[in-house]
Amino acid sequence: GISFKELFSKDIDRNINGVIKANDEKNLNDEVNEYVLTEEICRNLAKFLDAYNDPSNHEQNGAWISGFFGSGKSHLLKIMHSLFTYKKLDYKEDNQIKELDVIHNIQSKIKNEKIRSIVGNINSEDYLTFMFSANHVTKSNEHIIDALPRIIGEFYFKDDFEENSDGYTAQKVVNYLKEILAHSGKKRMLIFIDEFLDFLDDTDKIKKFEALMEVIPKEIWFFVTSLEAKNQKIEVNTAERMKDRFGNELILQPEEMVKIIKDRYLENIQATFMLLTS
Repeated sequence: GISFKELFSKDIDRNINGVIKANDEKNLNDEVNEYVLTEEICRNLAKFLDAYNDPSNHEQNGAWISGFFGSGKSHLLKIMHSLFTYKKLDYKEDNQIKELDVIHNIQSKIKNEKIRSIVGNINSEDYLTFMFSANHVTKSNEHIIDALPRIIGEFYFKDDFEENSDGYTAQKVVNYLKEILAHSGKKRMLIFIDEFLDFLDDTDKIKKFEALMEVIPKEIWFFVTSLEAKNQKIEVNTAERMKDRFGNELILQPEEMVKIIKDRYLENIQATFMLLTS
């Protein structure tokens, strides 16, 4: 007979992390391998990649992912970060070190040939990437104008980082980030921020971020997530203005979770059930 475990195509005893954390990479291989790309997410991804690859696009330099708690915002952010950061991910299986080809893995989940081709053209060696969760790295009452160069500097220079005691203006932040990008020899800097609105919890912080976005050059892009409930706490005009500056809003709908849960956890069970009842 068939055991309950055999109803599933994947090991049901495997560790499944229900909450994805942007700054935690210990299960990154599993998070990439098990990611479910729904048609809606693929359409959003294609829309973003078209804007990202458009040489005439000088107005938009980011992607804003929003949705309810548990909708997969952080997971999608990590997938996008992985696409632009890693060619291969090492992982251990049966006491052997193996490699996961990130681009090929994501491509295999995309049905649309055009989107598959665009993803295949991503070369991670062209990008200097940083990813962090806003609520894990910010100091009390810290403005993003001061937080961003400190966080990026600590990531990039590590022990050699020297904090600027004079403070920053929006233009100074841009100059500092451009210096780091030039030093790296990469083509673009991509900054991924989870729970982004934790940076912007008052009007003054929002205004300073808007000032920063006005002078950010096209070779520096932001990818951020925000909880839908927190979006609603920002004034409508301010929220729309900020999203327009990012240019690409990816909204994760509750309906998508049904598809994701079915594909990630219940794959193969329907086919097995039909076999048993035939």
